[in-house]
Amino acid sequence: MQNQALERVFPIPRRAHVRSFSPSLATSGRGRHRLTHAGAGLNFHPTERNGGKRRQPAASLPLGFQKRLEMARALALEPKLLLLDEPASGLNTSETKVLGEMLGRIRERFALTILLVEHDMGLVMNVTDAITVLNFGRKIAEGTPQQVQNDREVIKAYLGETVGAAGA
Repeated sequence: MQNQALERVFPIPRRAHVRSFSPSLATSGRGRHRLTHAGAGLNFHPTERNGGKRRQPAASLPLGFQKRLEMARALALEPKLLLLDEPASGLNTSETKVLGEMLGRIRERFALTILLVEHDMGLVMNVTDAITVLNFGRKIAEGTPQQVQNDREVIKAYLGETVGAAGA
């Protein structure tokens, strides 16, 4: 019982194998509408690439679609803040590009704040307005992507001092 209530607030990916892609994932009529609306906002149409099978285990979807399904489930709850922990993990270059485009659409359509924890710097630089950089849990920089990219502490922490010395 407690797990079910928790899943309504925080979609738990490890249980994705028991889910099916279908607007009926949400139990109420309003919930189905919100999930359908969220999925449409993400251009999430897995049936186009999966032989038209609407009801199939979510685990059988390609990884990129699984991640989009999880975001649609989270957005169906109408959050004000969307927390994403390494959403590009395991994605190839083209899937990461689609993810970046999708994050832009999410911000525009749902008018919410996205807190992104990510190691793919190309994605981070393309989708963020402001970046906070941590090194071993300590904040070392904050600013626009351009400011952070040129910050000496960031360069030292993530590229090493020898890179700076070689360029001098």
